[in-house]
Amino acid sequence: MLLAVLAGGAYSFSGLRGATEWLRHTDEVKIKIARLQSTLLDAETGARGYLVTGLPAYLGPYDRARGAWKRQLDEVRALTSDNPEQQVRLHRLETLIDGKLVSAASVRAAYDAGRRGDALLPGMEEGRRLMDAVRAELANMESAEATLDVEREHMTRRRWDEMAVLLAVSLFVLLGLIAAVAKQRRDADAQRARVDEEGRFLRDVFAGIDDGITLQDKDGRIVFANASAAHTIGFESVEALLAAPASQLVERFEMFDESGHPFPKERLPARAVLAGAPSQEPARMRYRVRATGEERWTMVQAFPVTDAGGKVVRAVNVFRDVTVERHAEERAAFLLRAIAELGASLDFEVTLGSLARLAVPVLADWCAVDVADEGRPRRVATAHVDPSKVAHVAELERRYPSDPNAPTGVPEIFRTGKAQLMAEIPHELLKAAALDEEHLRLIEALELRSYMGVPLIVRGKVLGAITFAMAESRRVYTEADLSFARDLADRASLAIENAQLFGEAERRRQEAEDQTRFAETFIGMLGHDLRNPLNAIIMTANLLRRRAPDDTAGLDRILSSSRRMSNMITQLLDLTRSRIAGGIPLERKETDLGLVVAEVVDELRRTYPTREVAWSRPPEVRAPVDRDRLAQVVSNLVGNAIEHGDPTKPVSVGLSAEGNAIELSVHNAGAPIPAELLTTLFEPYRLTIARGARSKGLGLGLFITQQIVVAHGGEVGVDSTPERGTTFRVVLPGARVATMAAPTLQLVS
Repeated sequence: MLLAVLAGGAYSFSGLRGATEWLRHTDEVKIKIARLQSTLLDAETGARGYLVTGLPAYLGPYDRARGAWKRQLDEVRALTSDNPEQQVRLHRLETLIDGKLVSAASVRAAYDAGRRGDALLPGMEEGRRLMDAVRAELANMESAEATLDVEREHMTRRRWDEMAVLLAVSLFVLLGLIAAVAKQRRDADAQRARVDEEGRFLRDVFAGIDDGITLQDKDGRIVFANASAAHTIGFESVEALLAAPASQLVERFEMFDESGHPFPKERLPARAVLAGAPSQEPARMRYRVRATGEERWTMVQAFPVTDAGGKVVRAVNVFRDVTVERHAEERAAFLLRAIAELGASLDFEVTLGSLARLAVPVLADWCAVDVADEGRPRRVATAHVDPSKVAHVAELERRYPSDPNAPTGVPEIFRTGKAQLMAEIPHELLKAAALDEEHLRLIEALELRSYMGVPLIVRGKVLGAITFAMAESRRVYTEADLSFARDLADRASLAIENAQLFGEAERRRQEAEDQTRFAETFIGMLGHDLRNPLNAIIMTANLLRRRAPDDTAGLDRILSSSRRMSNMITQLLDLTRSRIAGGIPLERKETDLGLVVAEVVDELRRTYPTREVAWSRPPEVRAPVDRDRLAQVVSNLVGNAIEHGDPTKPVSVGLSAEGNAIELSVHNAGAPIPAELLTTLFEPYRLTIARGARSKGLGLGLFITQQIVVAHGGEVGVDSTPERGTTFRVVLPGARVATMAAPTLQLVS
């Protein structure tokens, strides 16, 4: 019983819900019919008011009705799709309204053409007849809906009676069902209240969002927008934007992609989404307002809105003005290119010309650079977004040279060293600056809109000025633009100063090189002139030694000092040859290198009898070399190893050949060469400074060794560590120093 009562109650409850829904549906249809009737009456009233008064203001309701009646009729048609009779009436009604609007348009055209009175009566009578027919159809539809309303209300009451009977069977079930119904109604009211509140909340939220948000239907018409969207698109209010036809919105702008090509309308994100494409990444585009010429950048993204069946019915547009960010990106890239250009040449006039061309169009529509020439400005560069106008500017300067005493512009910047900013150039100022009508015409052709100028100051002196102007783009300079221009001018000034300092350094360097060359030439001449008297001293000492063989100690000291002095002179002459004469001269002959090394090692063993030199002569190694010069290399390297190596450890000398490569190695144990000396080891005079009192020469031995090896087409390198000791390797033509451990010295030519 309980289950039956509950089942019956559920059935009645379900029927009640259905009856209630149909009742609400009937009320909604009646409201839509009444709204359509009101729209048509407004149109009729407006049209009559215009015909009576001739005032265009009466046509406002008429025009709005023409745009709204079709949509309202379609709404009624959708709501009555289950009612064939109403559908037939709607078809007749649509035909009548079309005829009525055609008739009204005909009467209005006749009225606008000047017809009055009886001339308008036939058209007005026809319009009245059609309007009566429209009213009759609407009345029939309202009557039909009223009948349905009575039937559905009766059904609802019947359902309530059925529920009352069933609920009377069991008070407990009745109370439960009543509680369920009450709860459902409360939930429905609460849900409706939440929906309304969320709608108001979303409107308030969207109103406070900086990004523009619009909602477009399948026809591209905007049905919702926030204030930011209206302002960005160029409307004073959201209402004005919503009232504008969709076709006019796009025509307000010229659109371009990031590369500057026209942006096709079909590629607009909303159109793509409405056509069935999925949401894509935001599209960044540049647009120009046709009415003002103003250019802006925006980031646009669209999202689909689908119905219950998943069909796209609307598109949400979200767009954000990124003009500031775009200009910042352009200026950052411009600054990088400008820095590169500023460092690309030491001719600062060439550099400033490149800078002017880079500034257009990122920073200006045209840019000019002037430098000081005997206290007067001299134009060195002009750039314009329209290359044809460069000649125009040049012609203007030629025919009407700038007044050096002018209170504004470049002359004033030169006098004061202060930057200038004129956000809006008043036309009166241009007229005041013009010397005659032709001068004014040439100035006006430039379409100057905004101006700024910054000085180029080097070491406290105004060297020049860079001027920027906006024209065709209609952009306006701000204090931020002037700050950026100052930074740019500071970098340009620094580049100019660097160029000047480099020029001074070049001049000083050349002077120093000239002095060094003179000194080396003098040393060469001195060494050559000293060799003759030194040879005489050596010959005389040898002669005295033969005559007095019992007392040779003093003569031996003379001969030893003379030989050392002769070696120094030879080194000085070799230095002069390598620096001035193009390198050390060679007399190549086919030579057994093992024999040369053996002779040098034997001589050094006799000179240093307490030192051990480990040397094992290999099989014959022959090569076309200068025998004496190669002996000089071996003597220098082995002598240095003996002098600076560990006296308790032997000096090792090796000679080997592999393919067409010949390698000579000299190794000594002991303290390594300091790391800071390795990079300058083969430069002249270095060892004398580094080794102080231990050095017995001029510090030219390794330099000359390297020059001799290079002259043979070979390489010389050194490896020196505490663990391995010091090893010099010479590789003659046909190989490179591949077996050397780091660090390997970079050779000095």
